[in-house]
Amino acid sequence: MSARYRAVTAILSRRRTKDTTSAMGWASRRRQEQGSNARDHHVRRESRRPKEDLRLSERLVDLIAPYREDGVTPERYEMLIGAAATAWNLSLLSEAERPEALRQSFRRAKVRDVQGVAELIGTLMRRKEQLFPDDDRTIVSWEVSESGGQCHVTVASLVD
Repeated sequence: MSARYRAVTAILSRRRTKDTTSAMGWASRRRQEQGSNARDHHVRRESRRPKEDLRLSERLVDLIAPYREDGVTPERYEMLIGAAATAWNLSLLSEAERPEALRQSFRRAKVRDVQGVAELIGTLMRRKEQLFPDDDRTIVSWEVSESGGQCHVTVASLVD
């Protein structure tokens, strides 16, 4: 089993902790606490950089652009980024490997609405192939954090 295949099947089952303040400095923690009561969580819009200069985290944000609405909750934003990361990695596999990798991911993550999530991931895979056909980095991990009422995405990847 390749590293890419393992990364794909593990991405949905990854457990994230809601408390991200333990690794923060005092200033970041204070900004987060001050912004935590805000009702509108600002999410970064599509990047203005040329496509070839985008970080992988920016590419994921661009990938989910049609699904974000104003005032999106941090939980929904995190779900969308998770679906985008899964779609990204699945798009790197051969057509024959994709269905089994998706089934394993769903099993590990205990996804309830399999059909709805599968449709979203399928759409995101097609979007990734249209927007970033030559980017073959594999996403190993990702994290969505919130600071000052804004969601931030961090991605770690492998380069083949």
